[in-house]
Amino acid sequence: MGLFVRLKVFWWIYRDPRMPLWAKFGLTALALAYVIWPIDLIPMIPVIGWLDDLTVASVLLWLVTRAAPAVVRRQSWMRAGAAVEPAGTG
Repeated sequence: MGLFVRLKVFWWIYRDPRMPLWAKFGLTALALAYVIWPIDLIPMIPVIGWLDDLTVASVLLWLVTRAAPAVVRRQSWMRAGAAVEPAGTG
């Protein structure tokens, strides 16, 4: 699945009222805080220095998606235009 579809899935999961608040706001806040945090795991070397930000943000957003109830994930994948949820994501 492409990045655009995964972002749409995250959008639908995030908007669903059945999503736990701790996952909705807590993990998302951690992802955003890490991206704007002035200290990096890898120094700011062009391109390579941004990989740690991208990796941590991606993992935290993946955790938000995993925290969603199975029915919410399934419905979000359908709303995003994917026929089925890819193996290994649910």
